[in-house]
Amino acid sequence: MAGLAAAKTCIAAGKTVTVVEARNRIGGRAWAETTTFGIPYDHGCAWLHSADANPLTAIAKSFGIETVPDSDDTEAWWLYDGAKEASDDDHEAAVAAYELLETRIDEAGDEGLDVAAKKYQPPGKWGELAASLVGPLEAGVDLHDLSTMDVYNQIGTGVEWLVPGGMGNIAARYGLDVKVQLGTRVTGVAWTGTGVKVETTKGAIEAKAAVVTVPTGVLKTLKFTPALPGWKRDAIGNTPMGLLNKISFLFRENVLEADPTTHMSQHRADNRHTGFLLNAFDTNLAIGFIGGDAAWQLERLGPKAMVDFGLSVLKDIGGSEVAKAVTKTHATRWGSDPFALGAYSASKPGHAKERANLAKPVGGRLFFAGEACSPKWATQLPGAWLTGIEAGTAAAAAG
Repeated sequence: MAGLAAAKTCIAAGKTVTVVEARNRIGGRAWAETTTFGIPYDHGCAWLHSADANPLTAIAKSFGIETVPDSDDTEAWWLYDGAKEASDDDHEAAVAAYELLETRIDEAGDEGLDVAAKKYQPPGKWGELAASLVGPLEAGVDLHDLSTMDVYNQIGTGVEWLVPGGMGNIAARYGLDVKVQLGTRVTGVAWTGTGVKVETTKGAIEAKAAVVTVPTGVLKTLKFTPALPGWKRDAIGNTPMGLLNKISFLFRENVLEADPTTHMSQHRADNRHTGFLLNAFDTNLAIGFIGGDAAWQLERLGPKAMVDFGLSVLKDIGGSEVAKAVTKTHATRWGSDPFALGAYSASKPGHAKERANLAKPVGGRLFFAGEACSPKWATQLPGAWLTGIEAGTAAAAAG
């Protein structure tokens, strides 16, 4: 999305643009398809967070892409302690722990504190679940790796919308009129002399300027000649990729008897806490989520282990008969994807300000964009879009 936005901005300014994409499709980590389950399925981003302030809300509407409000009714939240349904008292305690953690992080932000969010985790098992909801299942990292200021800086209005037809289709539709050279991997960027020379698997491209929009995990591995200055390398290293994976199941029927798009969370003794969207969009699809350290560990075991784990959670909730109703499964593996190396960025504690350095140009010829460059919309598609426009505007002015 960042590259597409930068390209459109440069083209509108009258510049000649070449866009290269390593994948055989556009969209990057925004990708929806119907092949896997026969219904729209987002492998990556799926929510319009803070939809009332999100600039992509209007774009989605202009494309005729349906959006629906996501329920914020905590009373309808399915909550389990292992295989046991939480009592009303436990449910109330879990909601209180989650709200307390969010409040403590906000208070730390008000004081300008950029420290590990782990410091503010409430005690007890519901404090553990709250830590997972705020850390691994939202930020993609555990609280010990999560900057309080990084969370504080991000826009959060509480208005959450889902995209039944696939959020990835916003990016796909947005990029329809951009000519993209697919299947073209960049192997190096030289910025000697007065311009740039981008080496790719399909030959070199020479230009007056380049806009680099790869995720920070990939940016760290990309060869620049000469090397990027130390402050830029520090910014990349201090804004690594977190991980959130989906483990999804299509059933023959609504075997768990859930209302459409029911939210479920499970506290686990092994701290591999999970969340599910059950009966997503009134289909028989259950979409599971696991993030942070647990997600990295599980992904290394492979897709079968991931599916087995997800199914064990659903069997805890619905019993062993649940497995008999499964017709198809899928697990994303963003950490193993060579063009992502994670789901989205997360500032290390003490380094939230590095996002600004990620966005700064180098040598008047190298410009940078992507969700990692956006303090207010980090981890999200609008962050990629907005910084793409900003970098494209600056590149057009420079070249």
